[in-house]
Amino acid sequence: MALRTVLLLGVTLVACQAHVQSRLLVNGTPFVPSSCTSGAPFGYSGVELADATGRRLRLSSSLDGRFSGAYFAPGESRGQALTDCGSLALERGSGVINGVRNLDGDATLSCVGERGHRVEGAVRFENCH
Repeated sequence: MALRTVLLLGVTLVACQAHVQSRLLVNGTPFVPSSCTSGAPFGYSGVELADATGRRLRLSSSLDGRFSGAYFAPGESRGQALTDCGSLALERGSGVINGVRNLDGDATLSCVGERGHRVEGAVRFENCH
């Protein structure tokens, strides 16, 4: 019985892991997300992607439906606005973890941030929670 419970828990955890396929570049270097988090707990509809170096991208849609995002350089608590320079499609996933529904979607970007950081390419994500 205990083995069955452990196996079931293991299968559930593997099935709920986020998956990200990225062809994004930040300032000409590949941006390979190592995590994908829903923005719902932080009050926005979208996702935050982060890579191993500490760079973060927040991708969302503004109230009028246009793309809105922010780029955070490593260690920065305030991001650079990336507005109206891409497209984002979000879909509600079927899983819910700690009251947060998983998000699936894709984005295409061609942006220059407030301080000149360039973000371009495409990304596809699944099970971001």
